Amino acid sequence: MIKSTPAKITNEISDGLLTPSPDIHDGEILEQRGKLDEALVVYRRCIEPCNAKIAKFANGQSNNRAIDDRNTALQEISGLALTFVMNGEFNKALEATDGAPLLMPSSPMLYIRRAHALMLLGKEQEARRLYLHWRKRRIGPEQTSEHVILQGLQALRQTHPVNALMDEIETLFSVPPAGDAASSPHPITEIVRW
Repeated sequence: MIKSTPAKITNEISDGLLTPSPDIHDGEILEQRGKLDEALVVYRRCIEPCNAKIAKFANGQSNNRAIDDRNTALQEISGLALTFVMNGEFNKALEATDGAPLLMPSSPMLYIRRAHALMLLGKEQEARRLYLHWRKRRIGPEQTSEHVILQGLQALRQTHPVNALMDEIETLFSVPPAGDAASSPHPITEIVRW
């Protein structure tokens, strides 16, 4: 769901602070200024032309830049979702992730952040399903989603009321899943911004 350009963004475009075309850099500027809702609109607006270019792949045209730009916009949206969760704005975190996973279905980070928001909104069953589904996906060469989920839960404990699902997932993840005894938890060698 792409929203129309808010008046605040239109004013900044007319003041020469932002460009009138969709630009990830503009979203970053808005985000740095604390204008997170407007940054989300810009990042989503960046996805539309990328998808149009990617749709032409079937005709034999390829555009790696479009793929990179779309992936960057989705990573920025994922980062905003994390910020919204940490700020206690769980509905905004859900809104940020709405539709984004469909564009990047193999991105655990979008789903993990969505699960955190769902859990803190009291939608534990849906959050549990996401945590368990993405548990063993690789985030980097040395790290699975499980590690990122556990890091996230630990950080959430510091700033938000404890939810029973936090304890459940931490306990469940401390034991390797059935049939996966060889994959015991190992030290995190690279910190990923969960």
